[in-house]
Amino acid sequence: MSHITLNKKRHKAGTSRPTRSSPALTKNEPGKKNSHLPGWLPYGGLVALLVVTFTLYHQTRNFYFIHYDDPSHIVMNEDIRNLSLQGAHNIFFHPFNPDLVAPPLTILSFAINHHFSGLNPGPYHMTNVFLHLLNILLVFFLAWKVMRNRWGALFVSAVFALHPLNTEAVCWVTARKDLLYGFFFLLALWLVVRFWHTRNGWLYAGAVAAFLLSYFSKFSAATFPVLYIGLALLWKNRKDIWRVMAESIPFLLLPAYTFYRSFYPDSIRILPRTDYNPGISYFSEKFEIVTHYHDFSFLEKVFLGGYAFITYPLKFLFPVNQQLIYPYPDHLPSGHLPLVYYLATAAAILLITVVIVYFIKHPARLSTTAGFIMVFYLATTSVLLHVLPIGGRAVVADRYGYIPFIALAMLLFYIGRQLVQHRRARPAPLIMAGAVFLLLLTVATAQRIPVWKNTGTILRDLMEKEPTYPITYYNLGFYYAENNQTEKAIKNYSRAIELAPHFTQALNNRSAIYMITGQYQKAKPDIQKFIKIHPDADPSKYLNLGQIYREEGDYEKALEHYRIAVDMNPEMFNAWYNIAYILITTGKHQEALNPVNQALELKPGNSQTYLARGMVHVGLKQYKKALADFNQALSLDSSNLEAHINKAWIHFNFQQFQDALETYNYVLEHVSPLHNQGDIYLNCAFARMNLGQRQAACRDFMNAMKHGNTAAQSYIKRYCHQ
Repeated sequence: MSHITLNKKRHKAGTSRPTRSSPALTKNEPGKKNSHLPGWLPYGGLVALLVVTFTLYHQTRNFYFIHYDDPSHIVMNEDIRNLSLQGAHNIFFHPFNPDLVAPPLTILSFAINHHFSGLNPGPYHMTNVFLHLLNILLVFFLAWKVMRNRWGALFVSAVFALHPLNTEAVCWVTARKDLLYGFFFLLALWLVVRFWHTRNGWLYAGAVAAFLLSYFSKFSAATFPVLYIGLALLWKNRKDIWRVMAESIPFLLLPAYTFYRSFYPDSIRILPRTDYNPGISYFSEKFEIVTHYHDFSFLEKVFLGGYAFITYPLKFLFPVNQQLIYPYPDHLPSGHLPLVYYLATAAAILLITVVIVYFIKHPARLSTTAGFIMVFYLATTSVLLHVLPIGGRAVVADRYGYIPFIALAMLLFYIGRQLVQHRRARPAPLIMAGAVFLLLLTVATAQRIPVWKNTGTILRDLMEKEPTYPITYYNLGFYYAENNQTEKAIKNYSRAIELAPHFTQALNNRSAIYMITGQYQKAKPDIQKFIKIHPDADPSKYLNLGQIYREEGDYEKALEHYRIAVDMNPEMFNAWYNIAYILITTGKHQEALNPVNQALELKPGNSQTYLARGMVHVGLKQYKKALADFNQALSLDSSNLEAHINKAWIHFNFQQFQDALETYNYVLEHVSPLHNQGDIYLNCAFARMNLGQRQAACRDFMNAMKHGNTAAQSYIKRYCHQ
């Protein structure tokens, strides 16, 4: 009888009696060994997992940068080109593009890549892969520390390693911030858990340092102090609340500052560009034709948060229909959000209520793995729920689940273990289900990775899943334009404009391609529509429209639009130059002097501008000044054909025939290609006639006729047949 009583007491203490039907679920506590499997086997599984993961992602070494943040963060980012103490200081405190919200440690990692491999995308991708492998190791050891079960830790790390939603964080170079943030975040948490067990001050200091590195990798690490306090008070059941709060202060300072700045951001002055050309604009977040975070009221953001809270677990369990962007919803004609957002929020409230009631009824469970899972998931997802004013361009994103999904993987193993321990399920079917789940994840990941190969593959995938999202066609247009596939670029820009008629960036880019390819009449309505929508937005549109009127020969309208451009931006070189060009062409040389001088102030090293001012001086009969400008133009660009010809003309006009002849001969010998070679030979012949070199002049007349100058024939008859 006493023997039975003893077993009952042990059962009430919360330990399950091992049975022969569930040997695999024996706890792997320190010092205890599984009686059926060797203790090294989980580590062997971990090594195999790393090999499989590397094999899956190794193909990314041949992937490219994509036109979605990679250009702004890497390709066009001047900060990564200077790996030095001064360069690192600039990255942290004086970034090249202050509008770019880019965590400095992530940019510094790109600078390291650039130092060793330039802009070869392969090493950037492989760096991401190795960071993911390191994170797998951290997940394994953290999960083992929390769950006290090496097989559970292996399962959690396998889900983390092989989940297809994590392909975005690994395959997209710019998403390295999620990998770096995740590495230091997990390292800080692992050190904290060890610190709570040992009270070793060095572990605490290491945790603070790792947190700071995580924060400077991605600002989502601001949730760490919430996680610290929640785990200490709930999971570890610490009663020394004030000490917990004091310990959390080093983790709170930077996030508190960030939170304050999110409500009171600095006003950044954007300097105007000084050189506008018909150019193709790169992707921007500031698209007026799509719904933005700031278009929603606070209450609507709560519903967005409810939708995200439910969507992430569903995508974790059923990772289908992945895409680059999950756009914010458009408001219905009634002004409300689509019904699914209200239903999802109701489901989120119900789920949270169930969890709270569960832990109220079973408070002891807070000190188990369940408590850790709850606190970890709620803390790491809190920044994803749209309530904090951090902006964004998508209601959810695959990469955002990189860290929170660790808790969901733990939850799967925890539920399975509880079912077996309470004899509601046998271990074999659950192990089989887990294996099938991992196999399905692996297959989905293998299918998803190639989609990230380049801009075309990822955007065509998005186009299939969001066929009415105009941004997709806009970015595809940019991709095709950069690869000189102008017809495909125009087709995609046209589709974007068809879906969003007021899509000014698409109008700009389509008109730019039309102008570059000489299709001015097609470019004209796009530019006019852009100006009608945003008359004060961009002076380059007036410049481009002026170019079209100039090509049409309507100099009056061209001048009108060029002058509007310089009124909007007095530092626009091309507009000043074109004003001077038209005034010179129409014989208004005195009026042309001011704009050509303005252009020279903006670009004092431009050969063509000195040529233009020389032409002004010729028109004003100021030949010495003209000659000085032509010589300056040639000192800047010795192949400037027009400067040579006009310099020779001045020499000829002042009867300096030998100087004129030398200039013409220099052109014939050194400048190519020559489209008016016949004219130059004719001028050489005239110079030689004035120098008394009739025989040589006749050879030049013959060369002039040979190169298409028909007037040379009459001079040959007059001077060479005597």
